[in-house]
Amino acid sequence: MSGKPLPPFPLAAVAAPSAAKAAARPARPAGPTVMPGAPARMPAMAAVPPEARLEEAVTLWQDGRRADAEATAAAALGLPKRLKGADRARALTQIAEKLYFAGDYTEAAEAAGRALKADRTVLSARLIRAAALRGWGPLADAEAEARAAVKAAPGNPAATDGLVAVLLDQGRPEDAEKAVRALLARAPSASAAHALLGRLLRRRGRYDEAVAAVKAALGCPDAQPPRLLWVLGATLHDAGRYDEAIDAFRRSIALAPKVGDAHAALVESLQAAGRHAEAVEAVKAARKAVPGYDKRFLDLLYEAPPTAIPDAPADPSRVILVNGFGHYPAVPLGISLVKS
Repeated sequence: MSGKPLPPFPLAAVAAPSAAKAAARPARPAGPTVMPGAPARMPAMAAVPPEARLEEAVTLWQDGRRADAEATAAAALGLPKRLKGADRARALTQIAEKLYFAGDYTEAAEAAGRALKADRTVLSARLIRAAALRGWGPLADAEAEARAAVKAAPGNPAATDGLVAVLLDQGRPEDAEKAVRALLARAPSASAAHALLGRLLRRRGRYDEAVAAVKAALGCPDAQPPRLLWVLGATLHDAGRYDEAIDAFRRSIALAPKVGDAHAALVESLQAAGRHAEAVEAVKAARKAVPGYDKRFLDLLYEAPPTAIPDAPADPSRVILVNGFGHYPAVPLGISLVKS
């Protein structure tokens, strides 16, 4: 459980002028726009994409030019030059988010803290600050910020997810479970709350309870079946219930055939179940369905599983290398076992 927040402010809303504004602009007059004999007008510089401006804002922030960083982020978001209140919090939150995902947790916590001073109601800033403090190291401060986020949004699974991550880092799984069950009491119809419980129980090795929690998530009105079926399959796989896991992964693939994670998980469960020929066919199907599958996933498939590391050179026809290196459960494979 990473506790990483989702991007709070999509750039698409500010990247282009509105149609109403565009329609209100006067039409450009026809004919030449410069006097005869005058030097040709220089072509206009291309507009800087908002994402590039935000990256520039992060660099300025890291260089200590924080006022310039805020102004640059404001320009990227189409905000007024003189930032106040919620607008300033929005610009700072974007900077904090970029810093966090760049791994600069100290500066991310600082930027998010300034955003909260500008507007204490911005939940995304509080989530980023809690996650940044967790990454930085002061877990007591991270817990305090995460609890403040839960207090501000008691029914929001993202807030509780951040708190759970901090509690687990502190070695307090019982407190983490209490936090999730309190969330479920407040938001019993939120699929993310049930899924969070399932992930926690799976981590604790309570697989049957975890499976029940994920199935409850699938029954919620806001459920996203492709991902939840992948989570269900992964939980069943960990429980050693490979045939059920295979069924869950195949249902996930049927709903979202271009998501490579479910394909790779299906291959793993098929091999664990000893269904090696099916695993080979699953990889072939994944290659056709998922662009760049071989670059993202490593699959080593067997026509027959080895029982021990051989003393003599192995027959390379027994293994098929799909991409990269791999191992069969508990049996590491040397380069002599790999058929190129």
